[in-house]
Amino acid sequence: MKKRIVLRREFGIVSALWMDGNVEQLDVDAPPGENGMIGSIHVGRVRNIVKNIKAAFVEVAGGQMCYYSLEQNPLPIFVKAANGKQVCQDDEIVVQITKAGVKTKEPVAESELSLNGRYIVLIRGKKGISFSKKIEDETWKEGAREALQPHLQKDAGIIVRTNAYDAPFSVLEQELRILYEAYGSILKKACYRSGKTLLYAPEPDYLRTLRDTVQSGLDEIVTDDAVLYGQITDYWKQYEAESQVKITLYDSASNAVSLSQVYGVDRRMQEALAERVWLKSGAYLVIQPTEALTVVDVNSGKAIAGKSFKTSIDETFYKLNLEAARETMHQIRLRNLSGIILIDFINMRGREWKDRLMEELKSLAWKDPVRTVVVDMTKLNLVEMTRKKIKQPLHEWVRESQNAAKR
Repeated sequence: MKKRIVLRREFGIVSALWMDGNVEQLDVDAPPGENGMIGSIHVGRVRNIVKNIKAAFVEVAGGQMCYYSLEQNPLPIFVKAANGKQVCQDDEIVVQITKAGVKTKEPVAESELSLNGRYIVLIRGKKGISFSKKIEDETWKEGAREALQPHLQKDAGIIVRTNAYDAPFSVLEQELRILYEAYGSILKKACYRSGKTLLYAPEPDYLRTLRDTVQSGLDEIVTDDAVLYGQITDYWKQYEAESQVKITLYDSASNAVSLSQVYGVDRRMQEALAERVWLKSGAYLVIQPTEALTVVDVNSGKAIAGKSFKTSIDETFYKLNLEAARETMHQIRLRNLSGIILIDFINMRGREWKDRLMEELKSLAWKDPVRTVVVDMTKLNLVEMTRKKIKQPLHEWVRESQNAAKR
């Protein structure tokens, strides 16, 4: 089974994970240097303290105002301070942008700085070593802990990522040293910078996606953009020289079929923006993102119309719900949906069928690279889920990009 990432430039950088003849995941990232605030670290200037919500508003590079919770950031990093204990107006502090601005909300800034490596996440204020919940091998974890413990520093702990499992401990040690050096360099640089200046910009999102996908068996990277091809090639020479991933520049000018047509990227993009998704059985999903949550409604559609059943009605509905569950998890990943998600499955009377469906859904959620939790099934037979927000949902990004293009 070939696993490729197909990249092209449109209103942003579109990357599609192509597996087994189908697009499994779509991401749209800002071009390098545009709106790439997530993960960036700044010396910010405190412009205002709002006591009733226990928050400050901090201005960072580019004049961007950010929300800073005073309760959730008990250990600010002062560059210039009125008293050095409590954050005050006109103080200068080191902050990292952790969440993008959404509609009327400002981006979120924090003092719990984190630096991501391929295998390790370094977090200021964290104690000791913890591991991804998806690493269950206790013997391996104990070996990794013994290898990494001597390299830990007091003010920043680490999380060992899923990607690290089975990697040589010497490689983990080397990455940890590199992350601590980068962390120390950022704090040292901050001492000589004034407010509203950028200290650190992470690598572009699409390069992080490529880096992380390599560990899960990536075979090829294909793009029809010469600039992207050059950037990826340079990155690979520097950081991924030992990997066997093939990097291909597709020449659209000399081919009758565009790169998007070859891999079906445009078609899948349109499908991922559609409200209705048809299933092979004739049933369908209706996916409706709202301001507060996303609702997925499972409808039997043509699947049972005018048909007789060889099995019980509950078993029939279970099979339809099972198909819907698999497609729902695929669509959630494809569309990059996050936050609260409610799924209204076709009602089944038997408790055993509901339990089997929930077990399958939890198994599917476990396979999602983004943290996804199946909470419960309510008395109204609505399944509650949550998914960590990493990026904007696909539909929001496309809508904002199209609106910006019209202005």
